[in-house]
Amino acid sequence: MTLAKPGIAFICAVMLTGCALVSSEKEPVETTALPVAGSTAGQLYQAYVAFEEAREAGDAVRMAHALQQRPVVIAETLEISEEFLVWRETTDRMKRDTLQMAKGDPDMLAAIGAIMRKGQFKEQSLSQHDPDVHSFIGRIRPEEHTRVIRVGANSKTELALKVVNSRGAIVYAENGGMGNISLTIQGKDELVICRDDSSHGALICRWRPSMNDKVIVIIENTGTAATRILTVTSQQLSPRK
Repeated sequence: MTLAKPGIAFICAVMLTGCALVSSEKEPVETTALPVAGSTAGQLYQAYVAFEEAREAGDAVRMAHALQQRPVVIAETLEISEEFLVWRETTDRMKRDTLQMAKGDPDMLAAIGAIMRKGQFKEQSLSQHDPDVHSFIGRIRPEEHTRVIRVGANSKTELALKVVNSRGAIVYAENGGMGNISLTIQGKDELVICRDDSSHGALICRWRPSMNDKVIVIIENTGTAATRILTVTSQQLSPRK
């Protein structure tokens, strides 16, 4: 399946607090809370967490609003990427959960439909065969990178990330609500810079590097089945050497 060039990126002012530092036996490095205004990673995280909070509260309308704020992850290319397909799988699941929550309530279903028909997210973006899909989907911001990582059951993957002190670093990972994953950023001497093992399956680490360096990104799957994880990072991930 091919696409024409996508439209402009979605921009939404998102301010998130810095992740909590976690250390093992060593002292954590000094980091600064990193605002991620407008970043695709920040928008994905905020929308995902808002969706999970609304689901826990049993509020389908709030779930729809959160889903509507979920930016589309697609590279500026003529081919549909695996990153977009994995994004769509998660988005489809979120939409199904929203409609199931409102099942049997015509007024609520109507309200959800109205939300889906406006704003930056469109119902049609879930269609695999819509020839006009390119007319309203955005593209990943130029300074960010996406990658799908496959992690086997009860295993982990380690990747390298080059960071520079002139800009903040961010790593986002999600596996479609399957959970059972954790994200750890390690610096020199296995010092833990950041760790997120939130149970909802949307993880984020962001920090301000104190120097140009290479860190290790560890994504662990503690589940009994292999999983595909969508990542959005401030620099390109590479195999650990």
